[in-house]
Amino acid sequence: MIVLALCVPVVSTAQDNSLIYVPSNQLGEYWHVRKSAKPKYPRGPDNKIKEACVVVAFIIESNGRTSAERAIAAYPSERFAESALNAIRKFRFEPAEANQKRKPVYTTTLFTFQLSRSNETNEQVQDALTSICASAAQTVLDRETSVGQ
Repeated sequence: MIVLALCVPVVSTAQDNSLIYVPSNQLGEYWHVRKSAKPKYPRGPDNKIKEACVVVAFIIESNGRTSAERAIAAYPSERFAESALNAIRKFRFEPAEANQKRKPVYTTTLFTFQLSRSNETNEQVQDALTSICASAAQTVLDRETSVGQ
Protein backbone atom coordinates (compact mmCIF):
# COMPACT_ATOMS: atom_id res chain seq x y z
CA MET A 1 0.00 0.00 0.00
CA ILE A 2 1.23 3.48 -0.84
CA VAL A 3 0.23 6.26 1.53
CA LEU A 4 1.20 9.68 0.30
CA ALA A 5 1.75 12.58 2.66
CA LEU A 6 -0.49 15.59 2.28
CA CYS A 7 -0.13 19.09 3.55
CA VAL A 8 -3.43 20.89 3.90
CA PRO A 9 -2.90 24.24 2.23
CA VAL A 10 -3.92 27.47 3.87
CA VAL A 11 -6.51 29.09 1.65
CA SER A 12 -7.83 32.59 1.83
CA THR A 13 -10.86 33.59 -0.20
CA ALA A 14 -12.50 36.95 -0.66
CA GLN A 15 -15.78 35.66 0.80
CA ASP A 16 -14.55 33.80 3.87
CA ASN A 17 -11.11 33.17 5.31
CA SER A 18 -11.99 29.77 6.76
CA LEU A 19 -11.74 26.46 4.97
CA ILE A 20 -13.61 23.45 6.29
CA TYR A 21 -13.10 19.75 5.69
CA VAL A 22 -16.22 18.07 4.34
CA PRO A 23 -16.25 14.26 4.11
CA SER A 24 -17.14 13.06 0.61
CA ASN A 25 -20.43 11.55 1.83
CA GLN A 26 -21.53 15.03 3.00
CA LEU A 27 -20.26 17.03 0.03
CA GLY A 28 -23.77 17.33 -1.46
CA GLU A 29 -24.66 19.72 1.37
CA TYR A 30 -22.17 22.22 -0.11
CA TRP A 31 -21.43 21.37 -3.74
CA HIS A 32 -22.81 19.24 -6.60
CA VAL A 33 -20.77 17.83 -9.46
CA ARG A 34 -21.62 19.71 -12.65
CA LYS A 35 -18.93 18.10 -14.81
CA SER A 36 -16.90 14.99 -14.07
CA ALA A 37 -14.15 13.02 -15.75
CA LYS A 38 -13.01 9.43 -15.52
CA PRO A 39 -9.33 8.76 -14.98
CA LYS A 40 -7.52 6.91 -17.76
CA TYR A 41 -5.87 3.62 -16.98
CA PRO A 42 -2.17 4.49 -17.15
CA ARG A 43 -0.17 2.85 -19.89
CA GLY A 44 3.19 1.41 -19.11
CA PRO A 45 5.47 -1.54 -19.41
CA ASP A 46 3.81 -3.30 -16.47
CA ASN A 47 0.09 -3.74 -17.12
CA LYS A 48 -0.22 -6.70 -14.74
CA ILE A 49 -2.20 -4.61 -12.28
CA LYS A 50 -5.85 -5.15 -13.12
CA GLU A 51 -7.48 -3.16 -10.32
CA ALA A 52 -6.31 -0.15 -8.34
CA CYS A 53 -7.60 2.82 -6.37
CA VAL A 54 -6.46 6.32 -5.54
CA VAL A 55 -7.86 8.77 -3.00
CA VAL A 56 -7.47 12.41 -4.00
CA ALA A 57 -7.81 15.31 -1.57
CA PHE A 58 -8.64 18.72 -3.02
CA ILE A 59 -10.27 22.07 -2.47
CA ILE A 60 -13.42 23.16 -4.26
CA GLU A 61 -12.97 26.90 -4.73
CA SER A 62 -15.79 29.44 -4.79
CA ASN A 63 -15.74 29.38 -8.62
CA GLY A 64 -16.50 25.62 -8.63
CA ARG A 65 -13.04 24.58 -9.79
CA THR A 66 -10.60 22.40 -7.89
CA SER A 67 -7.23 23.39 -6.47
CA ALA A 68 -4.49 21.94 -4.25
CA GLU A 69 -5.14 18.45 -5.63
CA ARG A 70 -3.09 15.74 -3.90
CA ALA A 71 -3.12 11.96 -4.02
CA ILE A 72 -3.16 10.87 -0.38
CA ALA A 73 -3.46 7.12 -0.87
CA ALA A 74 -2.85 4.77 -3.79
CA TYR A 75 -3.07 0.99 -3.91
CA PRO A 76 -1.39 -1.14 -5.11
CA SER A 77 0.79 1.35 -7.01
CA GLU A 78 1.30 5.11 -7.05
CA ARG A 79 1.53 5.04 -10.85
CA PHE A 80 -2.26 5.56 -10.91
CA ALA A 81 -2.07 8.82 -8.95
CA GLU A 82 -1.30 11.15 -11.87
CA SER A 83 -4.26 9.86 -13.85
CA ALA A 84 -6.58 10.43 -10.87
CA LEU A 85 -5.18 13.94 -10.38
CA ASN A 86 -5.70 14.75 -14.06
CA ALA A 87 -9.31 13.59 -13.79
CA ILE A 88 -10.17 15.65 -10.67
CA ARG A 89 -8.71 18.78 -12.27
CA LYS A 90 -11.40 18.48 -14.98
CA PHE A 91 -14.26 18.37 -12.46
CA ARG A 92 -16.54 21.39 -12.09
CA PHE A 93 -18.92 21.96 -9.19
CA GLU A 94 -21.96 24.12 -8.58
CA PRO A 95 -23.08 25.23 -5.12
CA ALA A 96 -25.85 23.40 -3.32
CA GLU A 97 -28.96 25.32 -2.29
CA ALA A 98 -27.57 25.76 1.23
CA ASN A 99 -24.23 27.07 -0.11
CA GLN A 100 -25.28 30.11 -2.11
CA LYS A 101 -22.28 31.99 -0.68
CA ARG A 102 -20.12 29.43 -2.51
CA LYS A 103 -18.04 28.50 0.53
CA PRO A 104 -14.85 26.67 -0.49
CA VAL A 105 -14.36 23.24 1.07
CA TYR A 106 -11.59 20.69 1.43
CA THR A 107 -12.72 17.16 0.59
CA THR A 108 -11.65 13.83 -0.87
CA THR A 109 -12.81 11.45 -3.55
CA LEU A 110 -11.88 7.92 -4.45
CA PHE A 111 -11.09 6.82 -7.99
CA THR A 112 -11.04 3.15 -8.91
CA PHE A 113 -9.34 1.57 -11.89
CA GLN A 114 -10.35 -1.74 -13.40
CA LEU A 115 -8.72 -3.15 -16.49
CA SER A 116 -10.83 -6.29 -16.77
CA ARG A 117 -14.59 -6.37 -17.28
CA SER A 118 -16.70 -6.53 -14.19
CA ASN A 119 -18.05 -9.75 -12.75
CA GLU A 120 -18.82 -10.86 -9.21
CA THR A 121 -15.18 -11.72 -8.41
CA ASN A 122 -13.91 -8.41 -9.77
CA GLU A 123 -16.55 -6.54 -7.77
CA GLN A 124 -15.34 -8.24 -4.60
CA VAL A 125 -11.74 -7.30 -5.42
CA GLN A 126 -12.82 -3.73 -6.20
CA ASP A 127 -14.68 -3.51 -2.87
CA ALA A 128 -11.58 -4.72 -1.03
CA LEU A 129 -9.35 -2.20 -2.84
CA THR A 130 -11.79 0.60 -2.10
CA SER A 131 -11.76 -0.33 1.57
CA ILE A 132 -7.94 -0.38 1.66
CA CYS A 133 -7.65 3.01 -0.04
CA ALA A 134 -10.35 4.61 2.10
CA SER A 135 -8.72 3.32 5.28
CA ALA A 136 -5.28 4.60 4.26
CA ALA A 137 -6.70 7.99 3.33
CA GLN A 138 -8.57 8.25 6.63
CA THR A 139 -5.33 7.57 8.49
CA VAL A 140 -3.66 10.45 6.65
CA LEU A 141 -6.60 12.79 7.25
CA ASP A 142 -6.81 11.87 10.94
CA ARG A 143 -3.10 12.53 11.37
CA GLU A 144 -3.34 15.91 9.62
CA THR A 145 -6.42 17.11 11.45
CA SER A 146 -4.88 16.21 14.82
CA VAL A 147 -1.86 18.46 14.14
CA GLY A 148 -2.23 21.65 16.13
CA GLN A 149 -4.98 20.33 18.41
